[in-house]
Amino acid sequence: MDLEQQLRSVLTDDRLDVHLGPGAVQAVHDGVRRRRRRNAALSAAASFVLVAGGITTGVLATQGGSARLSPGPDQPGVSRTPKPGAVKPPAQAPEEVPWAALPDNPAKPFALPGTTPQPGVPACNAGQLSLTASQFQGATGSAAGGLTVTNNGATCGMQGSPQLTGYGESDQVIATSQGDDPFIVHPWFALRTGQQAQLPVQIFGDGSRCDLGPVKRLSVEVGAGGRPLSADVTWVDGRGVKPRCGTAPKSKQLDHYIASAGEWTRPDGSPHLPMADFSADSAQEPTTAMQGTTFRYQVLLSTGGAKVSPCLPYREQIIALDGTQTAYGTAYFRMNCAAMSASLTQGYTLDMQLALPKDIPVGTYALQWQTPIQGLGTGGSQTIQVTAAPPPCQQNQLDFSVGGTAAATGHFGQKVVLRNTSARACSLRGYPGVQFVNADGAPMRTVPHHGASFLWSTGSYETVRLAPGAPASFELGGVDIDVNGQQCPVASVVKVIAPGLFTQVPVQINWPYCLKGNVDVSPVVAGVKGPA
Repeated sequence: MDLEQQLRSVLTDDRLDVHLGPGAVQAVHDGVRRRRRRNAALSAAASFVLVAGGITTGVLATQGGSARLSPGPDQPGVSRTPKPGAVKPPAQAPEEVPWAALPDNPAKPFALPGTTPQPGVPACNAGQLSLTASQFQGATGSAAGGLTVTNNGATCGMQGSPQLTGYGESDQVIATSQGDDPFIVHPWFALRTGQQAQLPVQIFGDGSRCDLGPVKRLSVEVGAGGRPLSADVTWVDGRGVKPRCGTAPKSKQLDHYIASAGEWTRPDGSPHLPMADFSADSAQEPTTAMQGTTFRYQVLLSTGGAKVSPCLPYREQIIALDGTQTAYGTAYFRMNCAAMSASLTQGYTLDMQLALPKDIPVGTYALQWQTPIQGLGTGGSQTIQVTAAPPPCQQNQLDFSVGGTAAATGHFGQKVVLRNTSARACSLRGYPGVQFVNADGAPMRTVPHHGASFLWSTGSYETVRLAPGAPASFELGGVDIDVNGQQCPVASVVKVIAPGLFTQVPVQINWPYCLKGNVDVSPVVAGVKGPA
């Protein structure tokens, strides 16, 4: 399916309450173009591999454990033959730096030089500005152009991405924007008397009815009070701005166009934020992903050898292309710049992973990875088809058995295997219930602890698909000696309740019953090896 057509069919749905800012649509379009530049931009870049920790279902949490960051050659796959008589440089072992994801709080403003207003300089207001449309032309798909303001008063400050409104025949509103994305930071600059500032604008119409007609007038909220500024655009094609329209299904077509604004800058493109000339692209995106699972992808960050400073947070999410423009799996993290700055290079390959909610609607999505710097992000260059998870496993589909054991420095682990014995696929998700039982069949005090353990690092879970005959497993973790160094008594049976079910199934084990029944319990994972 053509991604560009899907993106232009982005609509709104009042039944769903998570929507993207106007820059998100443009970011996805930009991602398509960045893909074409990626190989050339990174062919001379040294590569690092950063593995980000896992993400729970759309909240600020990380998966336990760490990964490694390993630099590669300047030009992978390129062999250099030294000149005759040249001294061959000594081989250097790849540098490896442990790295783990760092959660970021989006409610805490990100501080970046060049984004703080200068004390004593008031924000520009509509009363001192005049607005004209410049370089605006109708185009296939979206209609792109720009707006220019001129300061007719005292020095004032400009900043941000404003609210846009487009008017058609009889001055009816036929184009709107959703305003600024609070995650994005914008350059601040002083606009002196007679100086100008420009704003890039796009109007998308693929998801809209075709009987709306052209946009004849654009207004912009400057943000400092007063009436909106307004500019006539009827000179475009002699009638106004008319994007392509009506390519979305008729039942999903909007009664307005979607307007998207960039950010105010001077005509020469200044001011220039730190790291604004970095570029990012996505790679290794999956074509399909199942509900409730975690998929992995890469972000190719090109820095031109500059340092990532200050350390950048980022947001990742996937965007529904069903016409709702809804974001799912949204999570915020911060780059581990200490690890990245251990060896400056031209670029980095960031290994990422994103957890899909278990109830995310089946459909087509685009991946978005974004830093607070507008334009420094990826919009996804291919679609991801989210497929349905099989129905939850029922009790009569599962067989329970004891698995392998593990031991390390006084710690003991016991795996329990659950196998789908039916002819139908089913799914499991979450933590099992456990209850230790003594030789007489009496229940013993059992205090389960969920999350990471000494023997495994998995602290989150996902939906596990069990094909007919396929196994899943979980692990019990604890110690095998008491606080006095003595052997603990043995629990010979553990009763197990599969996630989402209610029946206790006894499994024969030899469990060292220590610490008054406190036991680490992992989530159910695919296979018989238990959690990593």
